[in-house]
Amino acid sequence: MQADPALDALFLPFDDGTLPAPTGGAFLGARPGPALQRWASAGLTCEQDYRPTAAALERAGIEPIRDELVPPAAFSTVLVLPSRQRDQSRATLARAVMLAGANG
Repeated sequence: MQADPALDALFLPFDDGTLPAPTGGAFLGARPGPALQRWASAGLTCEQDYRPTAAALERAGIEPIRDELVPPAAFSTVLVLPSRQRDQSRATLARAVMLAGANG
């Protein structure tokens, strides 16, 4: 697996103990990598609609959700790896806020 600095940075606060484990959280724009593998047992709901990346997640042993998660789903933690398209990233971030539960 190639190095993925964005994925590593996203999981750094969990790896170093700054934040509690993202147990039962959602991960929008999930992609495979060692950082995600370390937290695979946390029960993250990984959303990925881009077929090649979803297939890579499956090969890594992570079953992605291919349809968008929509409210009223409420997660205590919502992680986002934004896409390169600005408008899509904004929409994903807005959806992430709506998916976060009252304590998220």
